[in-house]
Amino acid sequence: MMDDLSNWFTCYSMAPNIDDAWGIEVLAVGASHSRPKPAAGAHQSFGRPSPGFFRYRGDEARIPRDFHLVFLARGRGHLHCDGDLSLPLRGGDLMVLTPGLGHRYRFEAASDWQEYWLLCNGSWPRRLLDKGVLSAKRPVLPVADPPRMVERFLAIHRHLRAREARIASGELVALLGAATGTGLAPAKTVDSFERRLEKILRALSEEPHARVDLRALAATTGVSYAHFRRLFKGRLGMSPHQYHLQSLVSRSKELLADGRRSVVEVSESLGFEDPYYFSRIFKQKTGVAPSRWFGP
Repeated sequence: MMDDLSNWFTCYSMAPNIDDAWGIEVLAVGASHSRPKPAAGAHQSFGRPSPGFFRYRGDEARIPRDFHLVFLARGRGHLHCDGDLSLPLRGGDLMVLTPGLGHRYRFEAASDWQEYWLLCNGSWPRRLLDKGVLSAKRPVLPVADPPRMVERFLAIHRHLRAREARIASGELVALLGAATGTGLAPAKTVDSFERRLEKILRALSEEPHARVDLRALAATTGVSYAHFRRLFKGRLGMSPHQYHLQSLVSRSKELLADGRRSVVEVSESLGFEDPYYFSRIFKQKTGVAPSRWFGP
């Protein structure tokens, strides 16, 4: 996977709308590559993003309006940011370029370059920025498992093409959790915990159910629930309980939007024993009662 230079694609969200309940949305995802260039030029500028997402300055620096993630699966280069920050890039690095951060990145002309990128926004990544989990002063993160990172980008692309925006957002949560957690424990421990955490995230987001036992799921990671909760919140910016509620609300919005199910039917399908409790949670997360929800 890491040696594959054939991936080249771009996919934009068909109906970009930041989900207040989920707190994050993938706006676009893509991949591109470059073969080694002749030695005539020392460096080559790489990739121009859509003008709809970036503002250009005279020195060709890019200033993203949204969060821009770029994973370098293969190659070598350099990242230059505002404030005279200059960092080397190599295969296995993830650039997390925050809104308003002026930057340029170039690849070495003699290097194979394969990058995967995505644009996203929402209250959740901004909260990670406020808490210092993401930082404009630390825009390059080493990735513990580069092939798995490629798989995550490909999964996001697959789900966005299928208009499964909620699942694509869940994959992005796992991607950021893996990227920001690599410095918290030895690589083997992180890898084991991240793989188990990813299964939990899938269980909570793809098939959410109100009666899921969070403590039982946490036990599968091999740590106490208190420790699991601290790690979970540190990686994702919210507690397991709040993540679970947001998954339920996000799924309920999809079920309510088609107008074929009543509030009680949606509540029952998601495992709520009390539809009034479901309605209260829904209104807390969205600001409107489920009976008044007709889609974004």
